[in-house]
Amino acid sequence: MKTRIFALCIAAVLGFGSAAFADDFASAWSPSLKSEARLISGGAGAGGTLLAGIQIHLAPNTLTYWRNPGEAGVPPIVNFEGSQNLKSAQVLYPAPNLLSEGGVMAYGYMDAVIFPVVVTPMDAAQPVTLHYRIDYATCEKICVPAIAEGVLVLQKPVLQNRGGSHDADIRIALARVPQSAVLNSGAALDIVTVSPAAQASKPQFDITVAAPDDADLFAEGPEGVYVTVKKTAARAFVVTFDDTPAQMQKASLK
Repeated sequence: MKTRIFALCIAAVLGFGSAAFADDFASAWSPSLKSEARLISGGAGAGGTLLAGIQIHLAPNTLTYWRNPGEAGVPPIVNFEGSQNLKSAQVLYPAPNLLSEGGVMAYGYMDAVIFPVVVTPMDAAQPVTLHYRIDYATCEKICVPAIAEGVLVLQKPVLQNRGGSHDADIRIALARVPQSAVLNSGAALDIVTVSPAAQASKPQFDITVAAPDDADLFAEGPEGVYVTVKKTAARAFVVTFDDTPAQMQKASLK
């Protein structure tokens, strides 16, 4: 089980869109009704990997979801089918915010977000042609499905650790991705205890943390497992694991 602690643009007539400027380190924007998204490239990562990012801009008062959307919503779905010289692409998710969506608590982002992508080439001496598609939801008063897709060549200068104009932004987002930590390590933000809840009908755990009183806890599980978190005291939470609700399993943004 992974646990997360974190306390943490303009609408056009026919869709959301930015002015088009040539950018060798970004794909074209894919506009939707309440958002726009594109693929951006950065510099070299560890172990011969490359850094890229899926950048999403949201209209005012609009949210999109973390990989565990909370009590409602649909997580983003990303694929890189059709890419060339690609061994693997790992999408990472910065720690979300706790957002109220019509009285339902959601985990997600407002305004903008970058999902870092760690790209491993088949041949590190050659560029990677990265095709991406992301299906995601944007919600204000109602939720609107969005699809963004495009292609970006991660050029040889990037392979040589010369990040483009987006490298710093990708690294800022990467620094906000939760990392694995040792239980009760003594850190300022820390999981102190994890114990099975008594007489629970589903897998459920009582968790205490070292954190400010107003800190939030975010939890996620394996694919197909739905996780809910309830705060019971200033630094205490109950985390429940369940099958993904049928309506979420059937949800499609296509």
